[in-house]
Amino acid sequence: LKKIECEITNKKNQVSVKGYLTNWSDQGCFVYLDEPSVLNSQVSLTVFFEGREFVESAYIASKSSGNAGYGLKFTMQSRKENSDIMGWWDFFEIIEQMGYEPELLT
Repeated sequence: LKKIECEITNKKNQVSVKGYLTNWSDQGCFVYLDEPSVLNSQVSLTVFFEGREFVESAYIASKSSGNAGYGLKFTMQSRKENSDIMGWWDFFEIIEQMGYEPELLT
């Protein structure tokens, strides 16, 4: 499995940082950032996969030392706010059906 690229956008100041998924579940994920960054608690995650974008609102549940990685807990607001947006649940269903699983970082 190749890296699944994503972007976290800080809802307070709209600053975005790029990274990739390292772990995930139906309720959240962990993102390792390309460049360490300080993020506020309310964020939006955009996952780029197979030419599509999946967007979900989240809050920061954990972070690694040095601000290089963040654990996100999803609020599942994407469908409530706009039914045309593909959100985390849509992405999660696709990767589950394809048999994708997180890989350990080496």
